[in-house]
Amino acid sequence: MKNSFEKTWLQCYSLIFLTLVVAPAYRHQKIGEELIIAAKQHAVQLGYTTLYLLTFDQTIPDWYRKLGWEIVNTEQALGRPVTIMRILLKS
Repeated sequence: MKNSFEKTWLQCYSLIFLTLVVAPAYRHQKIGEELIIAAKQHAVQLGYTTLYLLTFDQTIPDWYRKLGWEIVNTEQALGRPVTIMRILLKS
């Protein structure tokens, strides 16, 4: 039986998955924020109105919240907690 994470996300047709990692030597230079801004701009150009992200790292949601993302839910996936977040895009 599928859990609600699988039911929700496996049925989603317009989800953009983005992996964002900044090498340790380049952190604390706002590079991650610039990458998020670029991803949002590109998503708007493609016609998306909402971006979603999933994170297994429970320290990351606070950073994304500062950038305007909101927590949608917390689920279990692959036996671990996952935080589901979204941001509404302005066209």
